[in-house]
Amino acid sequence: MKSITRTTLLLAAALVAASAGHAHDRHLHDRSGSAVRSADGACWRTGVWRDAPDHPAHPECDPQPEVFTQAAEPVIVLVVPVETQPVAEPLPQPVLVIERVVVETDALFDFGRTELRARGRQRLDQLAAHLTQARQVDWVRVVGHADRLGTSHYNQALSEGRAQAVADHLVAQGVDAALIRAEGRGESEPVTAAAACTGAAGAALVACLQPDRRVDVDAAIGMPREAGGL
Repeated sequence: MKSITRTTLLLAAALVAASAGHAHDRHLHDRSGSAVRSADGACWRTGVWRDAPDHPAHPECDPQPEVFTQAAEPVIVLVVPVETQPVAEPLPQPVLVIERVVVETDALFDFGRTELRARGRQRLDQLAAHLTQARQVDWVRVVGHADRLGTSHYNQALSEGRAQAVADHLVAQGVDAALIRAEGRGESEPVTAAAACTGAAGAALVACLQPDRRVDVDAAIGMPREAGGL
């Protein structure tokens, strides 16, 4: 009897609360918005439950359906190792150096002659040793020169004969003959000024023009960058 009275009182209270403003919902709830429950914890339903099935559900009494989302398919990244070859550092390239040796013909020959002196041979031996020991020799050019004394024809032949004598000696000391070119330029390329020996005559003139009597030896020599030349 007490139980019935208690339940009746609770229901009456709930109905009073519902009539306060929320009786149109599918469940009874009090003024604070909380659902009115029975003794066993169930929510009390109203008549709206059947008349308005689309009415918004109460969050405490109408559990929301679980929503299942399909997980995205995993993306498989295939890593294929690529065999790489080590990059070799380029070898240092040789530097091509043009070296020139100027030898006064008076040190190599008697005046007006094309035969080498003994002292001249020693100087050329040093030059030949340098050329044969070089890392690379591309070419050797031997050019003979004469002073302006005598005829142009004579000086041309004298310069050619002396250049060839120097070239022959270099070949005899081991320099490749295929690399050597000998030529004479006579009196056409003096190094003394035209007025340098004005007023000189005889032995004084010969001594004054001595720088014009020379043999130039140019060599294209390849060598490592850290190496030196003549």
